[in-house]
Amino acid sequence: MDLTLDNVSAYLGHFVRHPHPILADLETDAAARGVPIVGPWEAQLLSLLARSIQARRILELGTATGYSAIWLATAVAEWDGHVTTVDQDPVRVREAQQHIDAAGLTDRIDIVQSTALPALQTLSGPFDLIFNDILSYLTSPDEAQQLLNACFRHLRPGGLLLCDNALRGGRVLEAATDASASATKRFTETLLQHPHADTSLIAIRDGLLVCRKHDA
Repeated sequence: MDLTLDNVSAYLGHFVRHPHPILADLETDAAARGVPIVGPWEAQLLSLLARSIQARRILELGTATGYSAIWLATAVAEWDGHVTTVDQDPVRVREAQQHIDAAGLTDRIDIVQSTALPALQTLSGPFDLIFNDILSYLTSPDEAQQLLNACFRHLRPGGLLLCDNALRGGRVLEAATDASASATKRFTETLLQHPHADTSLIAIRDGLLVCRKHDA
């Protein structure tokens, strides 16, 4: 039998351990409606990384249906961890709040309805972990640089910055003719070369940047 992506996904599906039953429902719903969520393989990695540093304060940029926020909040509940998640879409915010309430995580997840940069100007850090899930919404290299700078200001030394969609489905290879992909490429390459961070680009799903801010 040929080894295909569908075959691999089916195999890996046997090893997914959803920390809450609502997450499987959100995956089914996302597939039906075309809602962009990280999916179970990446979500498990995000949870593992959050637990590895015993994150207590997590910031997420890009809430969608609340899927990844629920994964992260569940992962750090053991030591009273808390997630603040930011999204500008009022419809998505209402939907995510319903899912968070249904998961019994109302006290562990706060949603801020705002675009990312204004929210970062008002939120107080530092955070132990920042999950940036809005690379695909960047519109210019300047905006990408501003977002990176703001994330770093809010991240504690030794903290993790995790960024989804760093490959943009391969569009970063054609960034010269794609402004949004160019912004993602600027963010990614700047972070990979950042003098105060150790960063690796993992080819999981659409590319996950894993960055640890230097202690000093």
